[in-house]
Amino acid sequence: MIKRIMALLIVLCSFITSAAFAQPDYLTRGEVADYLLEAADFYNPGLERSDIIKGYSDGLLHEDWSVTRAEALVMLNRAYGTLPKPEGHNKRTALKAEEFDDVPLWAKSELEAVFESGIIAGTAKNKFSPDDNITATQLELFVKRVYALYGENPADDFYAAINKENLEQMKIPYGEYITGTLYELQSNSATQIHDIIYEAVRGKNTPGTPQQKIADLYECFVDTNSMDKTSVSPIKSYIDEIDEVKNIGELSLVQEKLSQDLCVNTFIDFALTADMEDSSKYILGFSVFTPFMNKEFYSEEKDASYDAYINYLETLLTVSGEDKNTAKENALKFFELEKKLAENMLSAQEYYDIEKINNVYKFNKLETMFPDFNFDKILESMYLTKDDKVIVFDTALMKDFSKVYNQSNIDVLKTVAKISLLDMWGAELDTRIYDAAAALEKTVFGVEGSYTRSQNAEIMIKNIMTDYLGKMYVEKYFDEQSKQDVLSIAYDIKEAFKNRIKNLSWMSEATKKKAVSKLDAMQIMIGYPDRFDSFMDSVDITSVKNGGTLFSNMLAITKASVKSLGTLQFVERDTATWQIETYTVNAGYDVTSNCIVFPAAILQKPLYDKDASYEENLGGIGYIIAHEMTHAFDSNGALFDENGNICDWWMPEDYSKFEKLCKKVVNFYHGYEAIPAMPINGELTLCENVADMGAAACITELLGKREDADYKKLFAAMAKTFVSTCTREYAKYAMQNDPHADGKARINCVVVHLDEFYDAYDVKEGDGMYVPPEKRIKIW
Repeated sequence: MIKRIMALLIVLCSFITSAAFAQPDYLTRGEVADYLLEAADFYNPGLERSDIIKGYSDGLLHEDWSVTRAEALVMLNRAYGTLPKPEGHNKRTALKAEEFDDVPLWAKSELEAVFESGIIAGTAKNKFSPDDNITATQLELFVKRVYALYGENPADDFYAAINKENLEQMKIPYGEYITGTLYELQSNSATQIHDIIYEAVRGKNTPGTPQQKIADLYECFVDTNSMDKTSVSPIKSYIDEIDEVKNIGELSLVQEKLSQDLCVNTFIDFALTADMEDSSKYILGFSVFTPFMNKEFYSEEKDASYDAYINYLETLLTVSGEDKNTAKENALKFFELEKKLAENMLSAQEYYDIEKINNVYKFNKLETMFPDFNFDKILESMYLTKDDKVIVFDTALMKDFSKVYNQSNIDVLKTVAKISLLDMWGAELDTRIYDAAAALEKTVFGVEGSYTRSQNAEIMIKNIMTDYLGKMYVEKYFDEQSKQDVLSIAYDIKEAFKNRIKNLSWMSEATKKKAVSKLDAMQIMIGYPDRFDSFMDSVDITSVKNGGTLFSNMLAITKASVKSLGTLQFVERDTATWQIETYTVNAGYDVTSNCIVFPAAILQKPLYDKDASYEENLGGIGYIIAHEMTHAFDSNGALFDENGNICDWWMPEDYSKFEKLCKKVVNFYHGYEAIPAMPINGELTLCENVADMGAAACITELLGKREDADYKKLFAAMAKTFVSTCTREYAKYAMQNDPHADGKARINCVVVHLDEFYDAYDVKEGDGMYVPPEKRIKIW
């Protein structure tokens, strides 16, 4: 259950440094006053230097003295008059006001508004450290947080100014942790899917039809009475077998049985993935037991999320039959094992590095590392066959787990097996496990309220009946004219991108020719696939009245899915296969197929509106199309050729230049705050940032070819496309795991590299959005 939650929950950078401070030294009182006088002028007209800096008891200003945190923030408060109180998004993501016990009496009254504004964090619990000196970078950070609070001047904080009303008024729906333009569109799509599902649930359906399967699976999900009566009895014999295991050999035999009967691969697992060296084929992928939570979770201080996670593990074990004390003890041992494995496993950032995950092994190497497993039996249960080579995404984790499996206490490994089994199937069998998983998700992501059982039934069906619902969605809601219009925009962008490649100053003609060939070969998939084939055709869903349960039906579905995937092992890979449901508000670039995909649900207002201006559609759906195209040439996409194979198609000197440009992007974004004290990881977000920057440059140039181009409309449409708000808890999770920067960074860190932006909004040196021309980055 948790593995599925964390997989589904898978959408920050360096300061935009102004020329105000050349050195990172501690600031003087005079320097702070000069900076604040310019920074606050727009917000507090008529501001005088004497309003900011006051003298000491000796009557002198001492402008050459260093400034403490307390002094600098008092001066900041004076410069802006009265700081606005955070509203909406700013309030939701603000740093919580603390009760500091070391604030000097002289500063208390003036600092109260600063603390309430949510822009200041302490240096330790209840400690403000008022006497620490302040640097230029720190002061600039505080001022940028103030710009966001006001949200009034596009030259200081473009995203906040364009989206001020939205950011202050948006409310996160109950049961959610984020909302915004894209998420509201997804909510719209969810309502449409709700209508389709309920039409099936209320209808008189012919047996074997998609409508019958939808209705009966929905009924099983909401039938909690049957679950409460049977609990885990359908898998109790497997739990008992795990409890009776005495050695590794016996545990390995249980693993074979779990794989065969329940599709549970606790310790080792196989899958099919595109072969990066020959994308026309699939290759076996191998993985081992992986900690349920993200890497950082295990190294952080224990908090409410830790308590919720341990409670979830305890619930799994108590439902399996363990007494409360034993369950607590085993849950803690399981956590410690996970913590040990998490030390060397890949981080989210490393998982987005193709060179780190493309590790090809000889099959017999795996058998040597795990001598107790019968690999033939496990592969047979998955309708797969041994092959010469296999890809291992996380080699460090595999090696560490091999040692753990071959050397660890058998009782700990039995707990791993039991927890894995119940994590996979417990929520389908017992409402206590379902509720504990939901409580964990709420705590980790700061969710208020909960989905009803029926709402979660719809989510489950959306995730399973993808082809059935996709076809129904297109037939009922999709406008064919939208497909043709968006295709036309995509071809215009593709041509503009091609011209930009041809005119690159840093790339040789030989590499340009290869890049253009890759762009020419790129498939553009809009709306829906040509076929809606589904493995669900082979699955019989049994109703509650005929003895069906959520578990029995989900097991049948899972087995059919495994069998369907197994048939692809030695079949030529279909690069036209869609990986995104038609009713999902999303888009993607598949690096091994060299194609971009835009499902029907994303082709709606305000991203695409047939009645909107060219600039608005270009800043909406056009920005996203250009973004996905640029992924073919980001730091990962650049490693693949036009056929989707890893290939060195670059002239060496060109690739060296490209790497240097990417490093500039990393440095520019790294540490940038979209949310107070949530700095972006420039390495983690590199691919997405390169795609954003390339996309913005492309559509800006494309618009420039039209007479009377309205750049303000274009840039505003871009900002509105990515407006969003989320819980602070989710922002923390995303900062560690999401390769996409926050929506604010996806705008503010992009437009500052476009000369047209400075002209459109009269951005000048000293403004918050200003970046000197020599520091503006241009890649694609």
